[in-house]
Amino acid sequence: MNFTVVTTPDADADLLEICEWYEMQSPGLDIEFLDELRTLTEQIQAFPHGFPIVHKDVRLALLSRFPYKVLFTLSEKEKEATILAIIHNARHPRVWKRRV
Repeated sequence: MNFTVVTTPDADADLLEICEWYEMQSPGLDIEFLDELRTLTEQIQAFPHGFPIVHKDVRLALLSRFPYKVLFTLSEKEKEATILAIIHNARHPRVWKRRV
């Protein structure tokens, strides 16, 4: 059974900031980022336990083309994956750990 993927307001803000930055760099690059994120989200839906736990119950998924990581938790009861953060790989872990 697939999990439903939901986002927190913080993750939504991350996504908006990332897309705005990529759009300023090159028109259409934000759409390419969103396409890759959509593919990763589909993988999380289908195989949520296939991603490593990196802190407490937080799991890590990496985008392949863009230098970003997606951090999420799972609720077995609701069959839900909650994206907590979409963070650049160079950012310090405390940025997302505050959200746990």
